[in-house]
Amino acid sequence: MKKNLIVQFLKEKNKNVYDAIVDEYATIILGWPINLLKRVIEVDLERQTGEAVRLNYFSLCKAVKKFKKKRPVLEKKPSSTPRANSKYEFKDAHELETESTTPGSFTIK
Repeated sequence: MKKNLIVQFLKEKNKNVYDAIVDEYATIILGWPINLLKRVIEVDLERQTGEAVRLNYFSLCKAVKKFKKKRPVLEKKPSSTPRANSKYEFKDAHELETESTTPGSFTIK
């Protein structure tokens, strides 16, 4: 979307203009805090259009929250330790093949 249209929609106070802003700046949304993101977007829009723009903090927060909720959840990075990747199996004494433990005790495999 053109940034001139975004500024025009902001001045007209159209609904969902903050969703359009978040979609336009989607590449930098994930790594920045909202305060800095608000300032970066204001400066960029001012630089592109030549008009001063003031964004509403809470509307931007709401749009960013909606954007983060829509995007698929990224998988966690694998841990560097080999034991962290393995899953633990807890078994009671009656579930084990060997009868070396007492009832009620368990082992971690």
